[in-house]
Amino acid sequence: VKYLIGRTALIQSVDRVPLLDELEKRSVAGKVTTEILLEVNGGGEKSKSGVLADGAEELLGYAETCAHIRVRGMMCVLPKNAPHALYEKACALYEKMQKSCATFDTLSMGMSDDFETAIMCGATMIRPGQALFGAR
Repeated sequence: VKYLIGRTALIQSVDRVPLLDELEKRSVAGKVTTEILLEVNGGGEKSKSGVLADGAEELLGYAETCAHIRVRGMMCVLPKNAPHALYEKACALYEKMQKSCATFDTLSMGMSDDFETAIMCGATMIRPGQALFGAR
């Protein structure tokens, strides 16, 4: 975190209160407002990070108490070959959270293999790294 504050346009991987606290502390020290996306584990996979969908609204509420954090939306992590219903569920959560947060304008969802489905379901940002840069 100490290397990111003041050097990034958007941090897309905020999934827990201790991380929010550290971002807030360092943002205060750096006299900046840090823009973030809340990372939501939309498939509930234990192998992936992100707050589970049922805890996302509570995390948003906490984030909104941080004066130097601006929540811009959510970044959703879905399982490979996820059913269409999970994309729709993620979008519904995004729309619900958007109603309570004026700065909530970004749904980052979809990667190289599924960005078309993600866009059809409401993604405003995609992450097609492999399609652009090749496999790691």
